[in-house]
Amino acid sequence: PYFGPYAMSKQHAEELARWYCATRSLPLTVLRPSQIYGNDEEFRRHQPLIYVMADCAEAAQDITIYGTRDALRNYIHADDLCAIIARVVQRRLEGTYACLYPKDVRYTEVANAAFRAFGAAGKVVRFRDDQPDIPDNVFAQDDTLYRELEWFPRITMDEGMEQLAEFR
Repeated sequence: PYFGPYAMSKQHAEELARWYCATRSLPLTVLRPSQIYGNDEEFRRHQPLIYVMADCAEAAQDITIYGTRDALRNYIHADDLCAIIARVVQRRLEGTYACLYPKDVRYTEVANAAFRAFGAAGKVVRFRDDQPDIPDNVFAQDDTLYRELEWFPRITMDEGMEQLAEFR
């Protein structure tokens, strides 16, 4: 389900950029970030579940996850992504790189980070077994970019949720 028309449009854009830069002898760097989140509500439309979890935690409500399994995700904070882009530009790094947070997280980890950030102690994550399971959506970890930059993303999900709580 994660490799539909949207993913194909990304692949076509990469191919077009490679062709264009190659025919004009231009340098090219392609960064393939995981799911991006940040403090601003603008990120909600791309990662709605993180913000629903934050909403529930802020309102001191339990968080419900569909299905019976604790899906695995990879989220990178927008501030880390900006720092990576700045370093790529400064070092004039070229190539194609995965741009993931170094640790995948489960939905329950995101929910518990939200509970801690918003001070919702005692609230729990519930699974709705009457709904279909949510599949994992992660890619193989690859730290090539970070080794080349000599810098790794730093904002954990706990820190990201704390920033979101402070921002609100």
